[in-house]
Amino acid sequence: MIQARKISKTYGSKSNSVCALDELNLEIAAGQRVAIVGRSGSGKTTLLNILSGLDRPDSGELVVDGQDLAKIPASKMADYRLNSVGVVFQSFQLIAQRTAAQNIELPLIISGMVSRERRALVDTALAKIGLTDRADHFPYQLSGGEQQRVAIARAIIKKPAVLLADEPTGNLDSKTTSEIMDLLTELSDEQSLTMLLITHDLKLAADYSQVQFVMQDGKLSSMCEVDLAGQAS
Repeated sequence: MIQARKISKTYGSKSNSVCALDELNLEIAAGQRVAIVGRSGSGKTTLLNILSGLDRPDSGELVVDGQDLAKIPASKMADYRLNSVGVVFQSFQLIAQRTAAQNIELPLIISGMVSRERRALVDTALAKIGLTDRADHFPYQLSGGEQQRVAIARAIIKKPAVLLADEPTGNLDSKTTSEIMDLLTELSDEQSLTMLLITHDLKLAADYSQVQFVMQDGKLSSMCEVDLAGQAS
C-alpha cells in the first residue's frame, strides 16, 4: 500500500541546509496500522506532508495505493489528495463558518456529488461518530473531542485507501484521547484503511498500532532497535 525507498528531502540553501528525510525506507501493507514516534524536528511532519501530496521528495521512490507520487503531475495531485488519502490534524483544521455537517460534506461537494447523496453519507457519518444531534453546530460550539470527531469523519467520508493521523490527540485530555483513538481504530478497521499515526507518545503508539517505528534525524528504526527513554518528550 505504501512503499517508500530512499526518500530524501532537504530544505534551505546548500550553505545552510537542513536534511529532513535521509534516504528513508518504509513499507506498510494494506489495512495495517503503523505508528511513527519521534521528537519535534525529527522529520515526522515532512514525511506526512510528502505522503499526503502536499510536498514532494527531492529523491527516492514513493508509491501509495498503486500510484507513483513522483510521476503524478501537479495538475492531478489534488485528485490524489481528495480520493486516495485522508488526513487528521492535531489542530482539527475545521472551517469556522461551516457547521459540523457542512465540514464533513466539503470533500463530497468538491468531488461533485449531488446533494441528496451527500446528505445521506453525512447523516451516516454523523451517526457513526455520535454527533447526530450536533450536526448544525459550528466548531466554536463543539468541544475539542467533538471537533476532532468531525475532522475524522471529514477525512474518511470518501473512503480513502490511506488515513494519515498527525498527532490527532495532541490537544486533548487523556479520557478524550482514548475515545478518539478508539474511534480512529474502529473506523479504520471498518473501512479496511491503511493508517499511519504520527505521534510523540510511546504508549499511544504501542496501544493503537500493529507496528511501531522511531524517527531520528530523518531516518526510521524499528521500535526495539532504539533507546526508547530518549524518545519520550
